[in-house]
Amino acid sequence: MDLALANLNTLASTMSQVDPSRAAVLGTVLAWIAGLVVLGIRSPKPQEHHLHQSKMPEGYTARTEGEQQIINAYDEAQALPWIPFLMRNIRWTMSTYIVMIHVLAAFALPHLLDCKTQTLFGIAVFYFISGFGITGGAHRLWSHKSYKASASWRYFVMICNSVANQGTIYHWSRDHRTHHKYSETRADPHNAERGFFFAHVGWLLLKKDPRVKLAGQHINMDDLKMMPEVVLQKRFDPVWNLFWCFAFPALTGHFLWGESLLKAFMLMGPLRYVLILNGTWLVNSAAHLYGEHTYDEHANPSENPAVAIISLGEGYHSYHHSFPNDYAASELGVSAQYNPTKLLIDLGAVFGLVTDRKRSLKLWEMRQKNRGITKTVLQGPPMLKIRKVVERRSIAAAGECK
Repeated sequence: MDLALANLNTLASTMSQVDPSRAAVLGTVLAWIAGLVVLGIRSPKPQEHHLHQSKMPEGYTARTEGEQQIINAYDEAQALPWIPFLMRNIRWTMSTYIVMIHVLAAFALPHLLDCKTQTLFGIAVFYFISGFGITGGAHRLWSHKSYKASASWRYFVMICNSVANQGTIYHWSRDHRTHHKYSETRADPHNAERGFFFAHVGWLLLKKDPRVKLAGQHINMDDLKMMPEVVLQKRFDPVWNLFWCFAFPALTGHFLWGESLLKAFMLMGPLRYVLILNGTWLVNSAAHLYGEHTYDEHANPSENPAVAIISLGEGYHSYHHSFPNDYAASELGVSAQYNPTKLLIDLGAVFGLVTDRKRSLKLWEMRQKNRGITKTVLQGPPMLKIRKVVERRSIAAAGECK
């Protein structure tokens, strides 16, 4: 017993001497290594199905023999279980970038203890700005066109999106439209059937499945090619986004309230950036794997209020995938479901900056009748309500399921 206590004391003494920032960096690196290992040994599930020709967009032509050979070679490589195969398929530039930005965020953590109060507030403000650039911009405005906006609103949201720095609006929207059209198939860029890590970030670390590329090539993006704010951002990529994501927040903190340039950069740059990145990624991973499948019991997307909090209202994912053109991306109002993105869009409408907000509540009423849903209840705390189906008629009694 005395020996065990002595060993514990020695261990505690050793741990107390470890630099917290170094420990955070080491933990980050080890977590990424573990993720890559899991990704490397993950073989596709048997139920993962190929992209069927009948599901391709209008105007799609059959694969050429060369395209099919590329797909076959990729499938054979994916079946290999060990790390050597993985090394051939890693996007090394992107992987290095993502790992290093997480390491920088880990180094930023100790500065939280001695920065100015305004800087802590600034982290939250820039988190919201960048988050809205994704949720109210790239997602609901440009990907789904669920509402219309004036030029001044569109340029403002484009700047917000640039602060988020998740690729250009054009490329983000193309991948997202592909994701919705081929959700949970091999043509889905972040197919959740391949596991949490892949859906969360692994899809960015690995070269794209050829099916994803082929599907993306046939997504109509002509509308965004005609929007000047989208063209402007794309033309100056990546310098434009890097400035708004890292330089602008640092300069804001330094000149507005006198924070040191290093602390302003580290905290409102990499740390805030990593937080909003993972908040967005959780919509692809957690909101496709955990929660109630209220609006389509046969699909993976789910109602996840925890993700809704982190992602500014994007966690009501069963509803969103069932009715993607609804600007709210949720069934209920902001008093029942936390959705600051909807609230800000509504505020824009008050000032005449936003018009033609689309809703799909009538479609949901029709779906309930078609699928024999006779009773639902709202569950959860205030502002985080989730609808749950508790009673339905049989398919035979309800008629053909639509």
